Amino acid sequence: MLAKLQVRTEDEATMLTVTPDEAELLYTSDEKQLYIGDGTTVGGILVTDTPFIREDMTLNVPADYSDINEALDFLSAFRISNNATVTIDVANGTYVYTETILVNHPDAAFIRIVGNETTPSSCVLWNPIAEAVVQVKGVSLGYLSGFKIVGEDDQVNHPYSGTVNRMGLEVESNGGSEVGSLEVIYCYNGVNVKQNSFANIDVLKGTNCSVFAVYVSNCSSVRMITSCDIQDNTYGIAAGTNSYLVANTAGMVIKNSTQIGAHANYNSTVDVSGATITGNGARDINVQNNSFIAAHGTTFSTSMPAPNVAGADNTLLITA
Repeated sequence: MLAKLQVRTEDEATMLTVTPDEAELLYTSDEKQLYIGDGTTVGGILVTDTPFIREDMTLNVPADYSDINEALDFLSAFRISNNATVTIDVANGTYVYTETILVNHPDAAFIRIVGNETTPSSCVLWNPIAEAVVQVKGVSLGYLSGFKIVGEDDQVNHPYSGTVNRMGLEVESNGGSEVGSLEVIYCYNGVNVKQNSFANIDVLKGTNCSVFAVYVSNCSSVRMITSCDIQDNTYGIAAGTNSYLVANTAGMVIKNSTQIGAHANYNSTVDVSGATITGNGARDINVQNNSFIAAHGTTFSTSMPAPNVAGADNTLLITA
């Protein structure tokens, strides 16, 4: 016997009004369950029975789970319905990790990881070993806020040989994250967004990073919304390889980099209009290789190219 097999996607309320044909599959977009039709049963017959979280839930660290990874491991056994939010609520303290905090749950959009949003320095995530302290990979995280992310080595308690280019918050592989208040310190790159990914960051403090406080690359974007305090890094903020970075309010302060404050390279665009970019070693603003920086109302002193004049390699810095 030959049967027609087709899939219909509906929300649960609509699906319960439908009598699917025999062998027709129905997938509920809100409840995330699969049904198959027998030709007579309204809504079809449940095929999948994956455990679902259907109501808001809070996982407390360390009261319920010793750390964020343990809470994420618990969640890996469940799917999360669209109408539910899971909050991983992390108490003040210093949490030392030897493995990356990896966020890759298929329903990460409904997960919030929250520390101390008022004083992020009171809730420290420190990893002296791994290549990233926090990594969002291939998914969009609903919210991350209230942490001081530390990538400093600890050769006494965690000795190793070789070089680890440790990222603070890394978003990659078509990933994304909404970020509230965050501090990054002693990392290779404090915030590293790459490979068709994005991050929207409300408040950021980035200091003492060995290369970039914020780096976005490979067709990705970063938007800093309210304010940033970025200082004492090798480079402040930068976009490279077809990427876009926005830090265009008066609350953006980028200073005292040993090299460059704001940088655009390889077909990228940076908007620092209204920001203060001063005291950076080589220059405050730098544009290279078919790139563009907008700096309307920006406070800065040194730049390449000069403002409002076409530079080498199709570069442009616009201030008016």
